[in-house]
Amino acid sequence: MVSVDEVIGQRLAAQHLTGPPAPTVVDAVRDSLAVQAQDPPLSRFSLGLRTGADDAGVLASLDSGDILRTHVLRPTWHYVARDDLRWLVDLTSAKVLSGMGSRHRTLGVDAPTIDRAVAVLQRELTGRALTRKELTPLLPTTDYPQPGPVVGHLLLVAEQLALICSGPTRNGEHTYALLDDVVPTQPPVPRDQAVHTLVTRFVAGHGPTSIRDLTRWTNLTLTELRGVLNTGAFETIEVEGVTLWRLADAPDHGLGDAWLLPTFDEAFLSHDKPR
Repeated sequence: MVSVDEVIGQRLAAQHLTGPPAPTVVDAVRDSLAVQAQDPPLSRFSLGLRTGADDAGVLASLDSGDILRTHVLRPTWHYVARDDLRWLVDLTSAKVLSGMGSRHRTLGVDAPTIDRAVAVLQRELTGRALTRKELTPLLPTTDYPQPGPVVGHLLLVAEQLALICSGPTRNGEHTYALLDDVVPTQPPVPRDQAVHTLVTRFVAGHGPTSIRDLTRWTNLTLTELRGVLNTGAFETIEVEGVTLWRLADAPDHGLGDAWLLPTFDEAFLSHDKPR
């Protein structure tokens, strides 16, 4: 039987919060596969904790496009390494988009509205990056009484369609750029290979973890997840009656120091309460 403290110790080590820091900001993001980033200052601080980088160093990785801040996996912000974005969107966007029907109806967003928004973004972002404030008067409107939620939703949909992603910050503001201008095109990754990569890297960067954590974090089906977990590359441990998965060769780590982590930090946000 493994104790809760041992599980937390392994998770902190996997997140580079104990032991050696990640060599670079990109390494920290890549090792987690995706890092939630809905609060930009706090999420940059989280990356600094894992690397020793200051805020300017994290911003430099964003402005260079080495890491990108966009909606992926679920309809929330994440940092991802540039070479991971396309296959992650390809793997998970259909599920995200299929779950947006209620929000579409609330905002009055239909297929023609999305088509007009796509045309605007393709035209206005060619060769440049613009802020949300600059894009707002250019994007189509609906009968919804406030433009802000409609604009935000259209931009999220465009991210899920692999049309746009983050550009360099400008005067501290997030910008949007065409994905094709930021991320080189890549050959499609077969779905079974993408699922295997996602599960393996999530467990490596967050484990020990439950299958419930995996389904919430990835939006993949239990069948797909179990198909990877049962390949022999993983092992299970029991913690207070809960089955957790980790890589078969994962080292053991003690709990170590106490940490004061910012809100939305990946170390605890990735796991279902109270585990």
